[in-house]
Amino acid sequence: MLALHLVAPGPVGLDTWGFGLLMASLGLGGLIGALLAGRLAARVGELRLLTLSCALMAADSVALALTTQIWVIAVGLVVGSAAAAVFGVMAITALQRATPDSHLSRVSAGNQLIMMSGTALGGIAAGALGEVTGDLRVGFAVAAVLLLALTSMRAAIPAAPPVSLTRTGSVDGGRWSRG
Repeated sequence: MLALHLVAPGPVGLDTWGFGLLMASLGLGGLIGALLAGRLAARVGELRLLTLSCALMAADSVALALTTQIWVIAVGLVVGSAAAAVFGVMAITALQRATPDSHLSRVSAGNQLIMMSGTALGGIAAGALGEVTGDLRVGFAVAAVLLLALTSMRAAIPAAPPVSLTRTGSVDGGRWSRG
């Protein structure tokens, strides 16, 4: 859907060279986010960073929904992809910390299934919205609203006390207990 919006005859009207450069901004943002995730988590805290990154992931959707100005879209894509990288690092780290070794592969596979299925279903829904309304920007606007609603819900839930998982018993047959 993004390509239909950005490449001519879409509203932004990029040629293939311009589209390639704009897609590079996604990679740049992802690299920046991945490099800064650990330092940002140490500075602001993991839960706050997850919440903030969720809000900032809406930046690219907002830019794509509201403007055809290439530089605004590029900045939105850099910010959104940096936030997505931070969110990914923090979410996977939390998942790995909270999951016993014996279950990690299954939990990780389930997480990947849910994430990839959500991406595919979101793309289908956004394309259908674009088809029904005749405007591809509607899908981007809905994505931004959903991300901001998720952020608001997360911010409204009080933080749980930290859970420390400690291993008891031998390394091979150890059991996990909440410590």
